[in-house]
Order: sequence, then structure tokens, then C-alpha cells
Amino acid sequence: MCFLGSKAYPKENEYKQFLSLHGGKSNASTSASHTTYQFDVLADYGEKALDIFSNFFIAPLFTISGTEREVHAVDSENSKNLINDGRRRWQVLKDLADKNHHFSKFSTGNKKTLPAASTDSGDDASSPTRDELDEILRSIDDGEYDDHDKANFVRAVLLAFHKRHYRPINMTVVVVGPQSLDELESWVVPRFGKIPDRWLVENEESVGGATEGVRVEKWMKMQKAAAKLISDAANDAPPVSINAKKKPSFRSSFRPQLQGGKWPVLVTVLPLKSTRTLVLYFPLPPTWHVPDQSPTRILSHLFGHEGPGSPFALLQDAGLVTSLSAGNRVSAPDQNLFQIQMNLTADGEDNWKEVVRVLFSYGRLIRDYAKQSLAPHTGEAERTTCAEYKRNALLDPLRRIWDEVAILDRMRFDQTSPGQVYSFAPAVAQSASKYGTTHCLSAGSLLNENGSTLPLRELLEFCEKIVPENCFVERTSKGAWAEAEAFFKGNKTTKSNGFGFGKQTEKWYQTDYYVSPIDDEDVRGWNGDIDVKCIALSVDALHLPEPNRYIPRSLELCPDLPEDAKKGPRIEKPIDPPKLIVNNRATGEIF
Repeated sequence: MCFLGSKAYPKENEYKQFLSLHGGKSNASTSASHTTYQFDVLADYGEKALDIFSNFFIAPLFTISGTEREVHAVDSENSKNLINDGRRRWQVLKDLADKNHHFSKFSTGNKKTLPAASTDSGDDASSPTRDELDEILRSIDDGEYDDHDKANFVRAVLLAFHKRHYRPINMTVVVVGPQSLDELESWVVPRFGKIPDRWLVENEESVGGATEGVRVEKWMKMQKAAAKLISDAANDAPPVSINAKKKPSFRSSFRPQLQGGKWPVLVTVLPLKSTRTLVLYFPLPPTWHVPDQSPTRILSHLFGHEGPGSPFALLQDAGLVTSLSAGNRVSAPDQNLFQIQMNLTADGEDNWKEVVRVLFSYGRLIRDYAKQSLAPHTGEAERTTCAEYKRNALLDPLRRIWDEVAILDRMRFDQTSPGQVYSFAPAVAQSASKYGTTHCLSAGSLLNENGSTLPLRELLEFCEKIVPENCFVERTSKGAWAEAEAFFKGNKTTKSNGFGFGKQTEKWYQTDYYVSPIDDEDVRGWNGDIDVKCIALSVDALHLPEPNRYIPRSLELCPDLPEDAKKGPRIEKPIDPPKLIVNNRATGEIF
């Protein structure tokens, strides 16, 4: 909507036409915490493009016709997502979450949630927002409303959202160009300094003005109702910046109480494409505020390791998995959702419980090493000196591994060539909004970390949550779906503390999935309490990664190299010109 004209540049296509005529392009995207607007253009036309761009935030038009077309565009994009297995699984994950948590909200939108595009857009009784919207509109005009009122109210909400969130204090501008810093600053400051903070001005009119054909009194009521709706929603999510005055506490959207009060449970999704996916999910405390001290960093490295002694090596050698990855599926200021995801073979599908058992065994191995590493420091300062770390490195593999991860990250940070500015600028803008301008380039690169800085207490806390009782398992395959159907055949639901196990339907994508209990005997096997073996697979072969002998001690050139070798490769004799071997004029083949 912001790209569809401003008071200074009212033509809807002026921005895109200017960019296309001068070698540029533009895009906008929204994630869970950020909306990003970006463009690039040939350097000589940068100032003019920036002027057009900045006016989208100074005084956008938000026309009625533009609103209607944009709703159609949103609905069209949502329609193509309906057949995307990744999107469908993501919405199932949201459906499992606490409905009072901001994570559970619909990720995108459609013409049902935004009934501003056509007369039939809000008439579907299956729309999850229909009752709420009808109630609001009835309160505005004594119960009298029509489809045009729905469309007008959506526009009122759009304007209220813009007024509440599109404030200078929430914005970060990053400009990259070959011009000098002084020249770039002279382009940016006078223009973006004009963006008003409409939220601070009482009774300040939102951009766009009243909708034509709507009574002033009704429009004012719509604005008031829209402002309340946006204000209530704005309090759901925690602040994004780590410098925010109020630090968010751990508030997970996933809890056993939501699925009958007892984990683990099994979630089974029927994919549209042929796939065999197994995922383990673990709700963990947030690490948003400590990008260089996140225990999930070393956990993802260890679980995702593919060398000898790793879960992947053991399972691949047994012919059960083809890939394994680990990391945060959700990383937010108030929660993490850690996942271990695998693609299974046909044998792995039949023995998925054994695959899970191997992973929990490895989790206990990491936990035991964390306890061992922390034991000498109980009651003392957790961080050791670098000299102490080096003396104990062979006896403390977790510190050694953390040191290796930090070295590799520093090498990557120092040696990576600059990427394209089109992706670099928005990445820096998001990072600056989270970590500030001092650390926006280096956050997460572990520049000041080594073996002595491993957050052992936090790592042990996280390891103690990598257990079946803090886990739910997802299987996505046609074979898993057939098993779930057979399990619930003749018994559609099984109640547990008010929760009905069985077939569920996600409301936005209409994705069917099953939630099933897991046998206590399987859980005891996963916890290592009893010896359960579906196949001949011993977890005794599991161990932490061996020292990485391929990490260079120094990136300096060896002093004993001859001078000509330091200058790089050269070719002593001229390169012979290519020799034409085949020249088929009939077919045009040349070799």
C-alpha cells in the first residue's frame, strides 16, 4: 500500500516506472516482527529514487481503490500458499499454540480477514473473523451495515495501524551507495526527518482521510473502533529491540496443558507431496537478547553435526535417515521453539521411534558433559580465564567445541566478501532495530567468544529441557497418516483433561491433522529407563565431535614461502587460443 502513491508523487506506478527505467527493482516483505521495504537503482539516480521512497512514509495516499486491489493481491498470494506443504505445516504449528499468544495469529491474510475487495468477500459464514467484525459494525451504526461498510472499516483499520506503528521511533533506514557518507547523509536526514509521529499528536488525522460516501459521524466511529482494535493487538507481542525498557519474560505458546496436560504427543500431517519428515519440537527460553551467548547455537551445532559419533552418522549408516538439521524453528523475544528435523528413508519411517530414541540418547550425552563441565565451577565464577581453558581443553570437550564454533564464525565474518546491497541493506536494517547500530553488523558472529565464555549454566538448563516430557513430535508422510487413521478407526476422539485426541482441522488452510498420545513404554525407552530396540542399533557409538584439525591456527601466509608464491598464481606462457574441433553448419553445433 505504501508503494501506491504519496501526496508528492500521486501516480501509483511512478515509483516502479522510475526504478525500471534506471536499472532498479523494489520489494516489500513482512515477517513476524518486521516489515521491510527495499529498492535498488543505478547510483546516479539514487537521490531521486530515495525522494520518491521517503514520501511513502511522509504522506502516503492509501486510496480506496488501491486498498481494494491490494486485498486482491494478498488473497491471491494466500491462494497459492494453500498447496505449499511448508505453509500448511506452519499453520498447523500455530493451531497447536496457545490461542491467547501472539504466535497463534494467522501469518498472512485473505479476503475473509480483509473483506475490502468485493461484495462476496465477507459473506462466507466459515470466516473465523465474521462474528467479531459483525459485532463491531453493529455497534457503529445501530446494527445497520452492508458490504461497503465492511470494506470501509478495513480501510479504517489500515489507517489506524499505520498511525500506531509507522512512527519514526519504530523505523530504521539503511542506505548503501558508492557516494561518500556525508553525501548519503545529506540525502537521508532532510527527507526522512520529515516523517511525522502521528501517534503522539492527539486527534491527529490519519493519512488518507475519510472514505468518500461515508457519513462523517460513521467514519469517526469506525476510526475509534479501529484504533481500539489496533491498540489491543499492539500489546500482544513483546518489544523487538534488546534495548527495550521492559525485558520480555519466557512465555511459551506451546505447553503440555494445551494437549491434555501430558507430553510427548504425536502430531501427524498428511502432505500433498511425497515426503517422509520427522520433527522433534522443544519449547525453550528466549535467546533473542543474547545472540552471541545462545545455548541453542551449540545445541544446533552438536545435533546437526554429521561426523563420526553423531546421531546423523549412526542413523544414516543404519539406513534410516537421509538428512538431519537442528536449530530454532521459532526465535522470538519471549520464546524459542527448538527443532530437530529429519528426512526418513522407508526403513526410517517404519522405525521412527528408534530414530527418536537415538536423539534423546544424544541429548542426555550432551547434558552429562554439561554437568561435568560445570561441576568444578559450582559456587565460583562461571567463566574461566583463557589460560585455564587451554589447560583443560582436552578434559572439557564442550568448551573446546564452543571455541571451534567461535573461530569458524570469526573467520566467516572476517573473510566473507560483501554481498549484494539489495539483500545487505534490509538485513542490516532489521539487525539494527534489534541490536542497535553498534552491534548490527556483528551480532551472532561470536567475535568476542572463546572456550572460556561458554554459557554452561544456560546450556545445562536447556539440555534438561531436551527430554520427552518437553517435546511434541511431528510426522509428515502418507504412511504416517495411514497409521493415524488406523489408530483412530472406530474411535474418533480420546479425551484427556478436556482435550480431544484425534483428527483436527486447521482453520485457515483447512489442513487436517491428527494429535495422538504416545505409549508410556515408548517414552520410558526414550528416557533410557528401559532397553527398547526396534532394530540392532546401539547408542554406545554416540560421542561428541572430535577436535576439528582442519581449522587453521593462523590465516597469515607462511613466512618461508618464496616471494613469487605470495603474489598469487601466474601463467608463465601465453594461453593457446581455443581450437575449433566441430563446426556443423547444418545443426549449428560448435565444439
